[in-house]
Amino acid sequence: MDKTFDTMTFEEISAICKADETPKYQEPCWLRPEPCVPRPEPCVLREEPCRPVPRPCVPLNEPCNRLRASANSYSGANFYRCPHSNPSPEKTSAEIALDKINELRKIAIKYVRAVKLIWDKKIPKPPKTSSMLRTRANWALMTWYWFYEELDDTQNFGKNTPESYDIAHSYAMREVIKEYYRTGKIPKEWGFTGAGTATWEYGSVEWFIGSFEIQNFKLQNGIATFTVYNESTWKSATRLPQSWQDYIKELTGFEIHELVTSARRGQVIRTKLIQVFPGIEPYLPREMRSIGGDWVQNYEIEMKWSLKDEDDK
Repeated sequence: MDKTFDTMTFEEISAICKADETPKYQEPCWLRPEPCVPRPEPCVLREEPCRPVPRPCVPLNEPCNRLRASANSYSGANFYRCPHSNPSPEKTSAEIALDKINELRKIAIKYVRAVKLIWDKKIPKPPKTSSMLRTRANWALMTWYWFYEELDDTQNFGKNTPESYDIAHSYAMREVIKEYYRTGKIPKEWGFTGAGTATWEYGSVEWFIGSFEIQNFKLQNGIATFTVYNESTWKSATRLPQSWQDYIKELTGFEIHELVTSARRGQVIRTKLIQVFPGIEPYLPREMRSIGGDWVQNYEIEMKWSLKDEDDK
């Protein structure tokens, strides 16, 4: 056979599986009236009585047996003629496995269509955000860039950009400065906690970036230079506005957490499907839309380093 399993069509795989009872595969399974006992053969898997129905064993490297394994991992069912686990005795185990795989494929298509709807009917670009703290950058638009995976996978913002300016004058950076003068230690990070949310001190910077790292810190003549490193993922503080989440649920029928998981850009939905349905990867489309992939940002900061920031008077 010239084609490999990963490049075969469902029809081709089905044809092979339907032929699994030819003499080529007539090695009887060890199915007995007494409780099943694990054996080298892959057919006996459950500790309950098995019907004495002789069925051929298929070598593990055959496509139909791989289909069985995929379907078994999804449903937990036993496809080897054990009672209460095979509702259709007239079907072969390979046919049942194919039914399960087709069921998974339909679910995968629903995911892909949902993401395509989000892409084709893009949420209106958000207006410039407002907060108690002065901002120059549009941090809601930054959320847009992350969610729709726009700009480069790693984006660098220079010291004179609005984004770097806002970080330098943020509540988070004030806390970093206070910690530096309290401990005398070179700052390494800032952590997003619930304290600022309760007091309304967090602004657009904190809500978008969340926790961040501080790299290459230097302090000379009262001027600090360093890099703020941030990675926006679904595990970080980065979240969509509630209005976006409501729109996505109305548009697709899915809650946002049902669609996304942390993964590199271009692989979010594929990763989600593989996690939920083990064994489905060979049947997914080669090209899939992706939303909310991991996005790295580097912000170059140059600022006065003192407890009293004259710019905030």
